[in-house]
Amino acid sequence: MVASIKQGQDSLNRLKVEYNELEHLARQIDQALATIPFTDRQKAKRLIEEY
Repeated sequence: MVASIKQGQDSLNRLKVEYNELEHLARQIDQALATIPFTDRQKAKRLIEEY
């Protein structure tokens, strides 16, 4: 039982780390998109959404 709880906590912690990494990447993408002229930015967003 205790091992199962520990395993669940470890999984949750890994998910939190992955979530934080994805959030960081999303911020970087937004910052990069902000440097692109508006019409090109729309095209870039569409390309990103396809992946």
